[in-house]
Amino acid sequence: MAAGITFEPIATTSSPSGTSYTFSNIPQNYTDLVVVGSIKMSGNTTLRLRFNGSSSGYSYKHYLSDGSNSQGNTSQADLVDNNGLVLSNFYLDVMNYAPTTLVNKSFLFRSGDMTYGWLGSGAWNSSAAITSIELLTTNGQTFSSPSVLTLYGIARA
Repeated sequence: MAAGITFEPIATTSSPSGTSYTFSNIPQNYTDLVVVGSIKMSGNTTLRLRFNGSSSGYSYKHYLSDGSNSQGNTSQADLVDNNGLVLSNFYLDVMNYAPTTLVNKSFLFRSGDMTYGWLGSGAWNSSAAITSIELLTTNGQTFSSPSVLTLYGIARA
């Protein structure tokens, strides 16, 4: 880590329940945001991302460890597939989330489990400051134990 930069924990949840989890009321005094998680689901699902509850304007591309890739311009961005039997780990970096002068909010993510590794990037086509990050599942699957999600703010000294 570069000198003068710290990761400050903003919020943590262990064993989230339901089909989504939202970090809300995100402070605007950091340069970037990082979400680190270990997730397990009740069945096959894809973990997806939304900012400020918005269901439009996302573009992303990801590469899988088997050599395949996919991309989308959708209502949310795909972060990781989870087969419900194993724990998947992920790291999401949201850069320059607070300035309203930027039209696109960029993010990078990486994740993996016993089956695949994912690496990707994306953007949200909005100039709004990000005040909430929602992680949601597909196929009606729910978070199960031992899932843990932590939101960090990156601060410069």
